[in-house]
Amino acid sequence: MLFFLYRTLFTIIFIPGLIVFVFYVLITGKHRHGFLQRLGFLPARLRQENTAGCIWFHTVSAGEILIADALIREWRNHDPDLKVILSVINETGYRLAQEKGYEEALFYLPADLYWIIRRTVRRLAPKALVLIETELWPGLIHAATKSGCRCYLVNGRISPKNLRRSWRFRFFFRDALKPIEFFFMQSRIDAKRIFQLGADRSKVRVIGNVKFDKPARTITGEDKREIRKKLGIDPDKTRIIVIGSTHPTEEEKILGAFRKILEKHSDALLILAPRHVKRRDEIIPLIEKENLSWACWSSMNGRRTNVVLVDTMGELEYFYSIAHVVFVAGSLASIGGHNLIEPALLEKPILFGPHMENFKEVSRLFVAHQAAIQVRDADELAEKILMLLDNDEQCMRMSRKARRLALANQGAVRKTITAIMENLKSKTA
Repeated sequence: MLFFLYRTLFTIIFIPGLIVFVFYVLITGKHRHGFLQRLGFLPARLRQENTAGCIWFHTVSAGEILIADALIREWRNHDPDLKVILSVINETGYRLAQEKGYEEALFYLPADLYWIIRRTVRRLAPKALVLIETELWPGLIHAATKSGCRCYLVNGRISPKNLRRSWRFRFFFRDALKPIEFFFMQSRIDAKRIFQLGADRSKVRVIGNVKFDKPARTITGEDKREIRKKLGIDPDKTRIIVIGSTHPTEEEKILGAFRKILEKHSDALLILAPRHVKRRDEIIPLIEKENLSWACWSSMNGRRTNVVLVDTMGELEYFYSIAHVVFVAGSLASIGGHNLIEPALLEKPILFGPHMENFKEVSRLFVAHQAAIQVRDADELAEKILMLLDNDEQCMRMSRKARRLALANQGAVRKTITAIMENLKSKTA
């Protein structure tokens, strides 16, 4: 009954929403990529292939693609012939999945309308559906389990915002979550939240954060020299501050803090990487307002500037690798923070702001082990960065602790895949 209500309401909302969306696509040209796939029309390569018995991984964007890739690699260590398909929500995830070699198995997830999603599930006939982090689509879960497919939530996390939003519909979520075989959650906090939404306690396991298992990208000394050359800097003189994944309202605060840092370290370089590179044009006036010299990374040619604005995707780890100090953004604004693990594995001193709700347990762990510093605001950010730039020994201690902590918390990928394989085996025995 509850699922029938969801299906009906979603259909009522979807039809007029689709009309508006079509006009938006035609006028702006945005979201054209994969438009028909979102309506349930699979790409020809998947229609022609026999996908029966495959493992379907569903993701949103780049971060979840990296998780799926780690899980698939581990699974293929046990089953080299593993057949996988991969769905995404946005174009950023699609492009990264292509780069990772999944183009033949890749498509955009259709709208969660039961009559569309059921047809997709029947055509693909997966043996298991692996949902990454927060991707709990009732129509997809219902259609998959009705077809005999086993569903798993992997690296599960429930942010406070998602919990508040879902809490008023918890009677519905209890029903929607019932078919899922296991909830592999990142932390005890996430496990408690999924309980509150109605998950069966016997199905919930705290496995840890799969992102700890993501290997740091191989970055050679030559790679670093090329980056520094393009930036036009002397590594012995220039202090590099890398700000990763900024959001609206954060850049202005960070640029103000950087102004204070320049008063003491006039040779400092700020590398500013927005979460969404399409925001470049709205960030440039903020840099100019501070009267700072700047250039976009895509046009750098060795000319030295105060600020480099990253306007390309997939290169943040390279910038982290040459940083003296890293600030993980999404934490000065009420976004909930971003992943600390990449800079930790690269052995960098890490700072972040007060809003780490989406990574509460990880951020607490790093602070408790003196492997990162949490700041209250932009003023304290400037103060702590200056303290680290003036204290190489403390920078080194923090960096080593961060890397050791990240390595000590690895293992979630292996535990997750072992549990899923055992569960699938028990179902077919």
